[in-house]
Amino acid sequence: MFPNLPLHFSASGYMDMALQFQSHVYGRSINQFRNWEAHKDTLKTPSDVEKWQRHVRSVALDAVGGLPLSGTPLNPRITGELKGSGFRVEKTVFESSPGVEVTSALYIPDGVTANAPAVLFVCGHSAIAKAYPPYQAVCHRLAQNGIVVLAVDPVGQGERKSYLAPDGSEIVKVCCAEHDYAGLQCWWNGCSAARYFVHDAMRGIDYLQSRPEVDPERIGVTGNSGGGTQTTWLMLLEPRLTCAAPGTFVMRRLEYMKTGQAQDSEQIIPGGTAAGLDHEDFLIAMAPRPVLVLAVEYDFFCIEGTRISVERARRIYDILGARDNLGLAVDRVTHEYSPPLARASTEFFCRTLLGMDPSAVNHSDPVPFPPEDLNCTRSGQVLLDNPSTVRTFDRNLAEYEVSSSRLAPENAASWLKDRILAPRRHCDLNPRWISDSTADGTRVSHGFWFTEPDVCNAGFLLRPADSPAGSVTIALFDHGTLDLDRRRPWMLDIVASGGAVLAVDPRGMGNILPRPISPVNLEERYGTVFKLISDLVYLGDDLASMRIFDVLRAIDLVRSDPHLDAADVPVRLFGERLSGVYAYVAAAIQPAVSSCEVEDSFFCLDSLMRTRYYHDDRLIQQLIFGMASLFDFPDLKPLFDGRELIITRPRDAAGRIME
Repeated sequence: MFPNLPLHFSASGYMDMALQFQSHVYGRSINQFRNWEAHKDTLKTPSDVEKWQRHVRSVALDAVGGLPLSGTPLNPRITGELKGSGFRVEKTVFESSPGVEVTSALYIPDGVTANAPAVLFVCGHSAIAKAYPPYQAVCHRLAQNGIVVLAVDPVGQGERKSYLAPDGSEIVKVCCAEHDYAGLQCWWNGCSAARYFVHDAMRGIDYLQSRPEVDPERIGVTGNSGGGTQTTWLMLLEPRLTCAAPGTFVMRRLEYMKTGQAQDSEQIIPGGTAAGLDHEDFLIAMAPRPVLVLAVEYDFFCIEGTRISVERARRIYDILGARDNLGLAVDRVTHEYSPPLARASTEFFCRTLLGMDPSAVNHSDPVPFPPEDLNCTRSGQVLLDNPSTVRTFDRNLAEYEVSSSRLAPENAASWLKDRILAPRRHCDLNPRWISDSTADGTRVSHGFWFTEPDVCNAGFLLRPADSPAGSVTIALFDHGTLDLDRRRPWMLDIVASGGAVLAVDPRGMGNILPRPISPVNLEERYGTVFKLISDLVYLGDDLASMRIFDVLRAIDLVRSDPHLDAADVPVRLFGERLSGVYAYVAAAIQPAVSSCEVEDSFFCLDSLMRTRYYHDDRLIQQLIFGMASLFDFPDLKPLFDGRELIITRPRDAAGRIME
């Protein structure tokens, strides 16, 4: 486009900008890990431990946004029965909340009529959930040893898929994709989808306690992978548990962060890292109650982190005089609830709940039922049998309608300033204009500057070659300066009219995208940007707030850098598509901006919260956590009184142009 100007900033030899976004996020996280581990190392007495346990439970409860109300009728119904070897299975549906139907399988040992212990089995990321043969095998083993088991389908799996066409085909893919699709709306609402997973599981315990066969004082929980996630949430939040065996999930945030992998939204603890909650705290929260951590050596949930977390938590069990109540069972396989782990957990629950000697445990190899035999519904899906069933989207929408408020514009601005400015470290901009040339009457400079001590932004400055600019437009394009060619006529029109354009790449955009740290495309779900945003949510932060801060620093640059010679000229902001949110919010809270223009950008959070099938192309990059529960983008318009605001083709959550 512009001769003699490098477009790939790292090629200039001045700064490796592709590394900075990742390094910044990792550095902040590591500081938190170290500081909080040092704090936990100071716990010396049972009183210290109890105080920390209260802290992590409070953090966990805040992270999920509180739990839905319990105590509503379960309305259980048994839709069929199967006969197994030494037990029977009741195919059961109960309501965790009114209209929320939870499909499950209740395993009842032969001859058990009262006072038996029970285990809640929570399923990992298998599309068929409770019917997945390795999960059946764990339930069979426990039941044939005299333990009642309730295996429940989580949302988005088994018979509880939420996004189905009338013919049963998936509009949103099952498991991880569905969890994140609904989970992003929860994040905008200031909560986590985990609250619904946890609540369903807690109501499963309610159902177990209602059964005459079950001793309500002897209930444990187990599950692996996503079921390990649910198990650990319950370990944090469910005081009724007697014991727990979390599988192939317990690790340590430091080791897992460095793998480059992302996680489902319900596996991410909003603000957890900032408040000191790591995987050792799942175990500490249970102390001194018995816990057996199940792990495999070839897991993507790093075994190194697992061993460290268990050892760190064992010190806490020592303080409480219960060292032997924390164990670790390891198998040398990949990520699964393997038969050796199933045998280990069976012995653990038999010993803990039944007082049984391990040598007496029945380890007969289970024979699973055909998966379809465990269906509780006629069609195999609750949604097809009952299209009015309440799903995660509906539950989150109901919470939004009850709890959402509309802050006054000035209060909304204060909230935004705190979120955008408070986590940042201010520094000198130290701009470098590493290239400066003139072509066809346009002077073009290429440079970079610091917005935080370890974060650079970069951009191109276009202005008239022979006269000072009468205004500066800070331009934020959809893909940053990768869109220079597409926007060339627009920029040259501004220059021809006597203005300047500063086309900016905020962190992680345009020519300073981060290096890939996973095989998934950079900006796709589970890709590099998604993963780094997930780490930011752990820190109580988000990428949109960071980028809006970068826009504010670009305004500082225009006002202070003599190379621009624009200390006294009007400053305009322009943002399109993805970047429209950044320009609009920055202009709303910075009255020094004389004019703001937003084009083809998402502009209505209310539509997002009410749209079951929203347009999710990079929407997570616009996330400002919790904003939808407080105010919407149009609510900020009064902040522009006396200034020019142009909104062209604003979009709703489905990508449609709004009137």
